Amino acid sequence: MESKLKIVIERLKAAKLGENILCSEFWRKIIALSESFNEKDCWSLMIGNIEWLLNTGIMTSDDIVLWFTEKQLNKHGIYSKGTHKIVDGKATGIKKAKFHVSGHSRIVLFDTAFAEGFDSTFITGFQNSSFEIKNCTGESFGNCKVVARDFSKVEAWDNSTVKAETYSFVMAHENAQVQNSENSHTIII
Repeated sequence: MESKLKIVIERLKAAKLGENILCSEFWRKIIALSESFNEKDCWSLMIGNIEWLLNTGIMTSDDIVLWFTEKQLNKHGIYSKGTHKIVDGKATGIKKAKFHVSGHSRIVLFDTAFAEGFDSTFITGFQNSSFEIKNCTGESFGNCKVVARDFSKVEAWDNSTVKAETYSFVMAHENAQVQNSENSHTIII
């Protein structure tokens, strides 16, 4: 893990994302870890900032599956393949991971990962991921595809597409496309 932290630090420097650009607290934690490495703290920092790390390209999902075993990733709530049931938990899906999610869960999807959410789950989809929700909340970015059912709420950005069924509510930004049913509602922002 320590060698991977060094790679991330070098990529941050190469991208000119030093202390003047990054959140100062994040930068201080990275520097502290490089000076006195602690694997538990390093995993915590990576997981806590995984959306930013993947969206900026500082780390890629290819890096993640190359650097760590599936067992290590799963232990830390990161899944790259298979189908996983999450109840009242947090998880990150990369590559082709699939989820059945319920309760007060928080799921973040990248690549072509897919999640089906129920109850009060919150799902965020990036890149070419997709999710279906029923009475949940979601955010979609990139080319994410969403199906929202019952009383779900979705905020859609970029080129994402949302199929809003029953009484779902969508806030659409930029180029997001929404297909409404008779009783669903969309606000274009």
